[in-house]
Amino acid sequence: MEASDVASRCVSGARLALEHRHFTIDGPNGRHLCLVLPVLGPSITQLSSFLDSRMNPSFARRAAYQAVQAPAELHAQGLCHGDMTTSNIAFSISDIDQYSEEDLVRLFGMPETTPLETESGEKPGPEAPPYIVKPLNFLASEENIISQEIHILDFDHSFSIIWPPKEVLGTPAEWLAPEVAVGQPASPASDVWVLGCSIYRMRSGEGPFAGIDVFSPCDVLRRIACTLGDNPASWRHV
Repeated sequence: MEASDVASRCVSGARLALEHRHFTIDGPNGRHLCLVLPVLGPSITQLSSFLDSRMNPSFARRAAYQAVQAPAELHAQGLCHGDMTTSNIAFSISDIDQYSEEDLVRLFGMPETTPLETESGEKPGPEAPPYIVKPLNFLASEENIISQEIHILDFDHSFSIIWPPKEVLGTPAEWLAPEVAVGQPASPASDVWVLGCSIYRMRSGEGPFAGIDVFSPCDVLRRIACTLGDNPASWRHV
């Protein structure tokens, strides 16, 4: 589902990072649809990575409180997000619209670029950029520019509740709800499961079923069973 479809269904969209506008551009690789989205800061994934970089408890509580509002609004409009992991929950930047180019350089330094290299060693063709730019590290600034307001992004897995997708969602295995992992349709309940795992990571620094050995639905089902007990008997032959 496109972000514009989500926007048309949601009344306020207060916690949703919806497009401001869109346009098309023609280039060497064909025609592309471009979306103009709000400028956001780091995701919760970037702020909660293992025990040595957990979010401040009060900060995490406020983020969790806001995070539950987004799926509630989506579900009320008959929609599911489908991929509400911590990578898709991002913080706003305070007064970002007031920053000049000089302000950004002062906060983060000059952009870091490097020439694009091909595997063959040949010069990139017109279908590729001449250089790439290192992503901005919002945590590098010495000033506190991260606000406590969050937004939910990435609606490419969103769907109508009455028409759930037949295929397994593209969500990483560790975030899959158990019923989705066994092949049942995604639903508002699976949205809530992922949200719960995200809130757990906000407080602990790691997802409840994460692990270096979790790559597939079977792997996460094994983790869930070890943590919460056996899965329903009716699933044994699914």
